[in-house]
Amino acid sequence: MIESTEEIPVRVRIGDSARTSLEGLSNLRIPTQTGSMPLSALASATLEPARGAIPHRNGERVNTVEGYIVAGVLPQTALDLFRDNLEAANIALPPGYRLEFGGESAERNESVGKLKSNLALVITLLVAVVIISFNSFRLSTIVFLVAFQAAGLGLLSVWVFSYPFGFTVIIGLLGLIGLAVNAAIVILAELKENPDACNGNKAAIIDSVASCSRHIISTTITTVGGFLPLILSGGGFWPPFAIAIAGGTVLTTILSFYFVPSAFWCFVRFRPLPSGSPPINTLKLNSAMAPQFAPFTGLFLAIIVC
Repeated sequence: MIESTEEIPVRVRIGDSARTSLEGLSNLRIPTQTGSMPLSALASATLEPARGAIPHRNGERVNTVEGYIVAGVLPQTALDLFRDNLEAANIALPPGYRLEFGGESAERNESVGKLKSNLALVITLLVAVVIISFNSFRLSTIVFLVAFQAAGLGLLSVWVFSYPFGFTVIIGLLGLIGLAVNAAIVILAELKENPDACNGNKAAIIDSVASCSRHIISTTITTVGGFLPLILSGGGFWPPFAIAIAGGTVLTTILSFYFVPSAFWCFVRFRPLPSGSPPINTLKLNSAMAPQFAPFTGLFLAIIVC
């Protein structure tokens, strides 16, 4: 059969009673728009020997059943519906038979398995970098809690927009965790530089969070704006990925402005945290050494003015 410029092979298998002889196949009636005609009027039937093949996989015989879905339907959605119908049918398999699902589902499981093999190393490096950066287990705990909440908020965004969980969502969650950790680090770094905030002063904590809110909000807006075309483009590949990052970023940003300072205050309420910036009166200059540092002081002031 020829469709436009492409030749499509068509294989038809009829019942055993209709294929007892080659002459019987030639007289097989083919329905048409004007009636019916024998197969011999359209083609000539010939008997050709062929080698029979029994497909195997991993040393076991296998029968493959394939299905093609229509455009616009996600593979995971079709697979979930097929699984429900299969369970409702309650088909009893003969002894020695089992069902396995391949295609997009098998490839996703394989990709997730490869991703998990490297995930332990990534988490170890992340924990080490965060702890070394803050030199505090308390602040690192806040960052890790934000990362855990960001993954949950990303899944919530995917669920709200009724997208299935797939490999692209997993990749999007990893990117979302990075954005959430970045926002938490910015807030904690600002809080750590404020001596009053490190002593549990609520007003100082609020001022520190407000001072860095512009940077975090601008990052959130640019992130959502960058993924908006992927969300509006439709399809089954990019929208779940973009929804996981964009939706999770918005929710995580709102959460960071409330959770991070609250958790910081709870940790420093009874045990103040050493401030990263020393008080102003800690640097004292001996009067005898003042003339020696005068040129450097003038140079420093000139650089500031410029």
